[in-house]
Amino acid sequence: MSLKVTQIPVLNDNYAYILQDSATGEVAVVDTPDGSQLVLELKKRQLKPSIILNTHHHWDHADDNPIVLKEFDCEVVASVYDQNRIPGVTRVVREGDVVNLGEVEFQVFDVVGHTLGHVAYYTPGFLFSGDTLFVGGCGRLFEGTAEQMFASLQKIKALPDNTKIFGAHEYTKNNLEFALSVFPNSKAIQKKYEQVCDLRRKGLATVPTTLAEELEYNVFLQAGSVEEFARLRLMKDRF
Repeated sequence: MSLKVTQIPVLNDNYAYILQDSATGEVAVVDTPDGSQLVLELKKRQLKPSIILNTHHHWDHADDNPIVLKEFDCEVVASVYDQNRIPGVTRVVREGDVVNLGEVEFQVFDVVGHTLGHVAYYTPGFLFSGDTLFVGGCGRLFEGTAEQMFASLQKIKALPDNTKIFGAHEYTKNNLEFALSVFPNSKAIQKKYEQVCDLRRKGLATVPTTLAEELEYNVFLQAGSVEEFARLRLMKDRF
């Protein structure tokens, strides 16, 4: 069983993902931030997705579902909480459910905080975290509470260290600038920031990351309590 991931940069700073099960050739997409671009990329690769995996209801993740559905016959998977907030939903999921892509099994995690219907999709070695976890950061609390987001991050922290984390935005440079403003003497943050600046100068993506890496410099994953997390999240909101 192996999963091929193609990362598609779209809009200003979003990423969509095309997933393919190498054994069966079955294809899925994670989120539809720019449906027209996604359709072009799929056709260019001669791929026909059978599943759209939506992480949450925000416009830059799900509103272009109809554009993809106009071209391809897809199952649309989303949180039960978002069944009336995401267009085209055909299957609702919740914590512990499994979504199959050929021989690949994705476990669904409820990772609320950024929104109340946010889910992540995990298969060993890969986590598609949407706007819950970014390289060096986490999502803003638009609907959920600090307690909810902290609990969601603990679920992610419990995954194997070698898990590749595919977040939905290129926010890394700003996230690390914030981290340095809080912990200016952190060698791990300084080192990562230099690497990220070099990648961005070359026009390269900083995503994906690994959980092991994030534990080195992501201040939100390092927070030891809800109170510490909430303080950091409020500081980031004002940064």
